[in-house]
Amino acid sequence: MKRNLLRILFISAISGLVIILGVYIFPKPAFISGFELTEKDKLGTAIGGLTAPVIGLISTILLYLALSKQTESNNEQRLKNESDIIFLLLNQLDSEINNFRVHAVRQDTERNVFEHPDDRGHIGIYTFCKSCLAPEECGDLLRLKKKSFDMLYESSAIILIIESYLLIEKRINSASLNADMKELFRLKIKSYYDLKLKHSMTALVKAFNKYNITHELMPKKIIEFASNR
Repeated sequence: MKRNLLRILFISAISGLVIILGVYIFPKPAFISGFELTEKDKLGTAIGGLTAPVIGLISTILLYLALSKQTESNNEQRLKNESDIIFLLLNQLDSEINNFRVHAVRQDTERNVFEHPDDRGHIGIYTFCKSCLAPEECGDLLRLKKKSFDMLYESSAIILIIESYLLIEKRINSASLNADMKELFRLKIKSYYDLKLKHSMTALVKAFNKYNITHELMPKKIIEFASNR
């Protein structure tokens, strides 16, 4: 932008200098009568004819720069809008994970009901998924041998999280972003998966294979999701 401004100033200075020299030179007596401009009407016509193309050229350059700047601004706004949508989806995914709750009743030694911190958020997801590997040791958390995984409250919450994750991936792939920006977002979502979901999904897949329930709808979807990450 600074370079373009310097060019405009340079062209304007040269144009102004030419105009000033023309105003000074034209009224002088000419060696050839056809170039004699001492008469006022001829002088005005000559100066107008000289300055009009210069002014038109400067106007064209200014218009081009204004349009270029507007196009650049539109592109930047478009990139910002695309990025904002992806970040909004990431925040929604994070909220869904943080709102996850293990749907179980815990009691202390005096049988007072309480909610354990490990039953919430991505730690809660991991607690639930690990419980699937040994349901006989987890009280009311889950007994896969007696109850369908698809009917569990936690299963629906996990599927919702997976759907949100897949939506973000789809949005990144379809976004009007350059290759470098898309790769940055892919690395971001992959890091998010590795930190908050990978170990939980691995534990679930092991549980499905252990109890041979890979035929159910939700286990099939979770297995497919984990295998593609």
